[in-house]
Amino acid sequence: MKGKFVAPINFENARITFKNFEGREGRFNRNGERNFAVIIDDPDLANKLRDDGWNVRIKEAREEGDRPFMTLQVAVSFRSFPNIPPAEVYLYTNKARRKLNEETVGNLDFIEIQNIDMTIRPRFWEDDNGETHIKAYLKEMHVTQASSPWEEKYAEYEAPVEQLPFD
Repeated sequence: MKGKFVAPINFENARITFKNFEGREGRFNRNGERNFAVIIDDPDLANKLRDDGWNVRIKEAREEGDRPFMTLQVAVSFRSFPNIPPAEVYLYTNKARRKLNEETVGNLDFIEIQNIDMTIRPRFWEDDNGETHIKAYLKEMHVTQASSPWEEKYAEYEAPVEQLPFD
């Protein structure tokens, strides 16, 4: 695996599951670890990613009669690594685009998402046996929030966060 080039992956109209942008500690998550899983519908893509070294997992069907589905867990980090800038996450609502940061990205856990376009980059790591693996890190994400029936009506009252009259 060393010396092998593995390109970042672009997902357009992506579907995600197991959202933990806030980094809540839980049964499958250490405190502070932000992540989610992208669902991979195309078995050929999943096999190619596995062959390249990505950690694609097969999950059992949630409902009887459904097919199993494949996921790739993606880490979300706002820290810089050598030659790797922090993730860039943008949230689009009816009238605004906001760049999210460590304090605000957790809001994605609680909104209804209409669309996601994103790029995931590989980060190589070596285990105790000297084997090299790939961990998926979010490079860039554009999230469109589903609008509510009231958003258009009250959009004119939107103020930048810095101008809100309360803390």
